[in-house]
Amino acid sequence: MKVGVLGAGQLARMIALAGYPLGVDFIFLDPSADACANR
Repeated sequence: MKVGVLGAGQLARMIALAGYPLGVDFIFLDPSADACANR
């Protein structure tokens, strides 16, 4: 499953960390190049 997330802050990163072990792929949309979920 692929999930799109608007914004890539700390909450988006925590969602991704919880979803990766379940096999979920994430796409983040954020205008900031140094967004938290980009790491």
